[in-house]
This record gives sequence, C-alpha cells and structure tokens, in this order.
Amino acid sequence: MRDAARARSRLALLRIGTAGVVLDQSEVLGVEARHDVRPGAEDGVERIEFGAAQRPVFALDGALAPIALDQATGRVCAMLGSGDAVYGLLCDELEILGDAEVSGHPLPAAMRWPGTPVLGLVRARERLAVRSSARELARHLGVQRTLE
Repeated sequence: MRDAARARSRLALLRIGTAGVVLDQSEVLGVEARHDVRPGAEDGVERIEFGAAQRPVFALDGALAPIALDQATGRVCAMLGSGDAVYGLLCDELEILGDAEVSGHPLPAAMRWPGTPVLGLVRARERLAVRSSARELARHLGVQRTLE
C-alpha cells in the first residue's frame, strides 16, 4: 500500500526555457517528439496525433506566457490531461521526481493574479520552480476553446 501511495505522489518537472513547472505525474499522459507536431487547419492551432485523435499543441516562454510554436525552443511535447481536455505542451525536458526531491509552499491568495496557472512555489532538484496542474495550464492556454 505504501508503494502505491508513493507512486501516486510522484511529480513531473517540465523545463520550459529558464522556467520549471511541476505537476502531478498522473497528468502527464505521454511524451511525443516535436517533429510530430503538424500545422493546424483553419483555426491555426498546431496539432499532434495522440490517443487516436488530433490534439492541440501549445508553447510557453520562460515567464509562462503563451507564445507561437515557431518561437519555442522545446524539443519534446508533453501530452497533458485535464478532465476532457488533452493537449500538448512543448518543453525542453521532462523529468520524473520523487516526493523527497521536491519541497514547496502554496501561493498565498494575495499573490495570485487572475488567470495565473501558478499554484505554488517549489524547490525541485535544488532549483526554484512553480507548482501548477494540467487543468490550470489548460485554462491559462485557452485549451477548452480549441476543443469546442
């Protein structure tokens, strides 16, 4: 039982430029190669085939602001899942961490600005990173609008 609880609490660290984003490993559904990303159709959102469907792909800069994919340096596409939304997020690197490798604190309500995907601050592998979730990132990127 203890091993099952430990497996559920594992975290994923996404390196995006100079930023680190930590989310639950269970929200990372897979990792695809960047060269598998294809130009979007009429909506202009680039896509990748994943789970027998075309999924939207997004990119962030080091300040977690959405950017065009051609401006992104990410080499891999982390496939993230949040409820019904499955989408790709370009990142430079994806690493799985044990809970002993991460310590953190939730972001106080007074420090949360509207629309931020940041839920807290964490120290992961001796570097500062932000804590988020696939749901918060999807909301920040407008993923629901691309699936409608």
